[in-house]
Amino acid sequence: SLFSFLMVSFEHAIDIGCGEGGDLSFMLANRCKQVTAIDINETTVKGVMDIAREKGTENLNAICADMRKIPLPTGCADLVLMSQVLHHAPSPQEALAEAVRLLTPGGTLALLDLAEHQEEELRESHGHLWLGFSKERIQFLLQNLPCRIDTSEIIQSEISTEEKLPAICVIVKKNLPA
Repeated sequence: SLFSFLMVSFEHAIDIGCGEGGDLSFMLANRCKQVTAIDINETTVKGVMDIAREKGTENLNAICADMRKIPLPTGCADLVLMSQVLHHAPSPQEALAEAVRLLTPGGTLALLDLAEHQEEELRESHGHLWLGFSKERIQFLLQNLPCRIDTSEIIQSEISTEEKLPAICVIVKKNLPA
């Protein structure tokens, strides 16, 4: 599954949409040289930095940015993680293009999101813009980008106690130069 894949050491991992507590960012910080946590919410970013200071995690930095325009250089990360953020993206295509831009050639984009579903009320209750994604939809969104889907799987997940919506996990590799 996705998490066994993330147990590898990376030079620089970027966690897009790290969320409150930045749990995955801290998990990555244990095995990556450097981690950049990104969230659009300034309070969230400040909270993650506070936790990093408390824990003495020196290889983690958090920045406030829109996932479509991240102020980091092209090709700066060998892992980009997007966990449960794409369904909040005003433009999933732009968000994925930005994630791929940040990757080194041969780098990995690990995408975990909701699989396609019909739970319309999540738009209201959780501010979802998209009702999940199929592998075909992800493939379509990536079609003009210099990358390819390595693996994808649908896994049962738990978003909240009432609903157990399946998730889709897609591992994308950035192309090596020809």
